[in-house]
Amino acid sequence: ASWAIAVVMRHARVVHPHQDVRESRAPRMYLLPFQELLNVSLHPDPGVALPFQEEIILDGKREEEVVVQIARRDMPKGEEVFFWPGRMSNSELSVRHGLRFDGNPVGIGRNVTQPPNWNENPASHIRKEYAKYDCDTLEAFELRFTPSGMPSRSFVRCFRVSWFLANGW
Repeated sequence: ASWAIAVVMRHARVVHPHQDVRESRAPRMYLLPFQELLNVSLHPDPGVALPFQEEIILDGKREEEVVVQIARRDMPKGEEVFFWPGRMSNSELSVRHGLRFDGNPVGIGRNVTQPPNWNENPASHIRKEYAKYDCDTLEAFELRFTPSGMPSRSFVRCFRVSWFLANGW
């Protein structure tokens, strides 16, 4: 059964619900039965990639739910089409698809790794506090694992520092 989970995790695509039920239903994963879709390149920006979504079409007197892709801009003939893998961290992307995106804003667990009290200004008081513990860049908050499967010491340190600074210590 683990092979089946691996196939679903690698080849399933995020499909957004029809616009009428988008507020009450979350996106779901679908396996689309077309071999041509297996090797389409992925792109981290949903504005560039073509997301899948459910639509309801009328076929005579009956309604049918279908999955469609709708370009959000005019695309010239021959332009490469990308799929959006969904909001995934580089860890999830490497496990599911064997790739990663430089500058991916999504951290482990689908949360942005940026601390809640982070300030972009390096001269700000909070950034100076982070710098005391060598946590002065956002890369310090990227979860990386050692070969033995443990989180890196720098991430653990910076995560703890972030928690203490965000909670008034």
